[in-house]
Amino acid sequence: MQMLPFQENAVLGTNGLVETFKKLWQTGDHNLDITFKSPTGSGKTFMVSNFVRELQNDPAFNDDVAFVWITFSDDLAMQSRDKFYDYFFPNIGRSLLTIADFSEGVLHKDDILFLNWQKLVAKDAKKRLLRRPDEVELQKEQGFYFEDVAENTKKEGREIVMIIDESHKNVTASAYRDVITPLNPRIILNVSATPEKIPTISDVQNLRAGYVEVKRSDVVAAGLIKEQIISQTEEDLKTIEGEDLDFALLRLAKEKRESLAEQWTRLGQNINPLVLIQLPNDDSKLKDQGVETKEELVTRFLTENCDVPTNKIAKWFDKKTEHLEHITDSDNPVDFMLFKYAAGTGWDCPRAHVIVMFREIESPTFKTQTLGRILRNPVPKVDLTAFPELREGFLYTNYRKNEIFDIPDTVENKPKTEVTNLASHLLGGFATKETTHNVIQELKTSMLDELVANGSDKPVSDIAPKIEAALQEAVKQVAPELSSDPVNSVSDVHPELNLFGETDSQTTKNQKTEQIVETATRNVKAILTEHFGESVANKATEIVAEATRDFAETLVQKQPSSFIVDPLLKSDFISRADYGDIGKASSFQSSFVKSMNNYFGITENAYNNPFAQEGVLEKFGIDMSQTLSTEVLANATFAGTNDLGKNVEHEMSDNEVEKNFMNSCYNILDEQTEPDAKYGNIARSWGPFKEALRQWFERYSMTNIDNVGRYKIFLKDLFKNSASVFRKAITQALKEYRPIRDAFVAERRKQEMQEALPFKVKTSYAYSSDFVDYRPSAKSMLQPFKLKAEYPGRDNEIAFIEFLENLPTVEWWFKQNDDGKDFYALKYFNTTENRERLFYPDWIVKFLDGRIGIFDTKSGFTAANPEGRAEALSKKLRDLNDEAVKRDGREKFVGGLCVRENKLWYCNSAENYRYKDENGNLAEGWILMHG
Repeated sequence: MQMLPFQENAVLGTNGLVETFKKLWQTGDHNLDITFKSPTGSGKTFMVSNFVRELQNDPAFNDDVAFVWITFSDDLAMQSRDKFYDYFFPNIGRSLLTIADFSEGVLHKDDILFLNWQKLVAKDAKKRLLRRPDEVELQKEQGFYFEDVAENTKKEGREIVMIIDESHKNVTASAYRDVITPLNPRIILNVSATPEKIPTISDVQNLRAGYVEVKRSDVVAAGLIKEQIISQTEEDLKTIEGEDLDFALLRLAKEKRESLAEQWTRLGQNINPLVLIQLPNDDSKLKDQGVETKEELVTRFLTENCDVPTNKIAKWFDKKTEHLEHITDSDNPVDFMLFKYAAGTGWDCPRAHVIVMFREIESPTFKTQTLGRILRNPVPKVDLTAFPELREGFLYTNYRKNEIFDIPDTVENKPKTEVTNLASHLLGGFATKETTHNVIQELKTSMLDELVANGSDKPVSDIAPKIEAALQEAVKQVAPELSSDPVNSVSDVHPELNLFGETDSQTTKNQKTEQIVETATRNVKAILTEHFGESVANKATEIVAEATRDFAETLVQKQPSSFIVDPLLKSDFISRADYGDIGKASSFQSSFVKSMNNYFGITENAYNNPFAQEGVLEKFGIDMSQTLSTEVLANATFAGTNDLGKNVEHEMSDNEVEKNFMNSCYNILDEQTEPDAKYGNIARSWGPFKEALRQWFERYSMTNIDNVGRYKIFLKDLFKNSASVFRKAITQALKEYRPIRDAFVAERRKQEMQEALPFKVKTSYAYSSDFVDYRPSAKSMLQPFKLKAEYPGRDNEIAFIEFLENLPTVEWWFKQNDDGKDFYALKYFNTTENRERLFYPDWIVKFLDGRIGIFDTKSGFTAANPEGRAEALSKKLRDLNDEAVKRDGREKFVGGLCVRENKLWYCNSAENYRYKDENGNLAEGWILMHG
């Protein structure tokens, strides 16, 4: 495969990659950057592959070098390797390696290792299996880590050249620290169409860096990419006046696609142009709001209005894909593809010729990089001189000019949270106890008569230990890695992986599940037969089988579940009325309608009476015309330099009107500043508010107008901001409701008595990206353990973790968050705020002797003034132990506030809390902690 002239110049020219590389190499320095800027569609991978091949075949460059080619996904790593193979087959002449080749433990001369950067820097430890743990005991006995490969390669005196594909994405300071530092590469080639950092002329001239750029005009002249992408024109928008904007944009895109298809046919090319339709990312919320989503709207318009068969509409979403097979083929029959995030980096579909981009309501940002998906030319060597439209891409959008930014695409539908799981051996222990409890309870409920008639003198609960042992034995036989015995459990440290770095396949999991069900059922039935006879055991088969299936699926399939730590440990709650939301919807709606009527002078005579409503709102300056225009981009062109065109006024689409109305209802509540008008928990409050507003429109103020017309009138006034009449009326209505809401809260506090539920630990917890893995934390209930990266008191809590890790009496510990129903809470009276609040102790600790600890670590001011938390925790511990004595005959709960003095930990659970005495020493009540 021959390089085009501009590609050959970029690789072999006087100031090309090879010569730039050699000049920097001769300096002998390390970590020198070469920035290679080349437009999307120019063949960056092809040029870099040729650069590597030229170096390896150059007799004047015979240094001992290995290459590490970094991408940002497994797919891209394999794609780059496969392309390299295809470019030069059969004359590869070198090893093209992936993570599957780590077993060699070293890179040899001319080796090229293709690697997913995320496997090395991901915050989730389970995704970072290539990295060597700091703790020796956590390292696997066989095989090699990334650090091993780097160290062994350097020990052999071999230099490393690093190639970072799409270097403008995700190359953070931590990524440099974790990847580049261990490799200590001689040269780093940063490849990007939009590099974030371009070296200075001084750095290039003084050989501190290198820079190679491919001009866009050269790529266009070679026929690889389109000359430009143009948006809808002002003339286009004039032709669709009076038409719903969403539908009009789709129709224009469809007509353009048909025109392009006809031109390709006239040219004798079998190419079916593809229309990409990018949906807004905030669209999914509309389902709960009763508004048609853009996906539903687009699909309905194409299938019903345009008669497009569903098999010609592809969908590429995070959790749903349809008709994507061979979609990049030039003659693929799919005409339209719907997606939300930008199609992934490395996804090439040259037949994509038109794009429709619908704006987001909450944070509208037009990302120009997304246009790169329609930039490529499907037939580079065909003369398109007579068909200028085939040399262009076409954009139809409801974005505005001022919303256009050069922001990189989101490559993948990445979750904003990461999940950490209950340690496998603890999961086994919790699941075993719960399954045993369920079996016993179901036997008592469903088969009491048979048990009494056939049983021994002992109660059925006496066989619980044997059932637990039977379940544990079944797991040890089938899947020892899931055993509740921490000695046998290995999955938390380094699970067995297949060639692609994956754990057990679904088929293997299904097989293990069935084997555990079969073995456990047989084991438990044997115990029932021994104690109650074969007849009872046979009748109990269904009960046992159902319980053991839940047990097996929880362990093997990782089905979400939760487990009671101790039935006595119940989490307190505060009534919903205390959360500051609007409260009872019917009361609010009645008050709101009354207040709005009073503000506008509307009487009951106006109820469903359009004649009585006529002229009422106009008196207050409300524009009652049912129109609402918005600005839309027109006449924009995107090429080497972008001309962002102009904004043109156009009537807002019905769907956009509904979305704006829903969003405005939320924002109105959120923007209130006066205390009596401000309500908390907007997520709960905005629904009743929206419905009250609708009722007022429908019954008293705009009866004879449809919903879209009402929303347009409302939004048009709202967009006046401080001059809005509706804003003032709504604020007044919210303030007038406050006494009603306060009375309702007071009454509800008296009436609502709800039995607290036992605190449960879940099989998995989601944490935001500001939480990072922390070790050592072998005794943490959750693996990997995640701790917030930065917050006051972090060092104090790390010291407590070290204390717990070194206590031989500790079985496990659980670090709580500061709020949420997933964590243990107790009620206390906050002495600073003078009101009842919930308190989430920092730590739940399980000791080997069965005791449960509830601890809250403090230091400095928080220790001196815990605001009532210390007394509340002390009372809770006393109450729990009273119950434990009744049930077990002994106290079971320990804990209190903990402080660190002179590197020793002290705990205080005294009824009357005091931090320090008048001499500055710990006051009476503090006890040295030693397990």
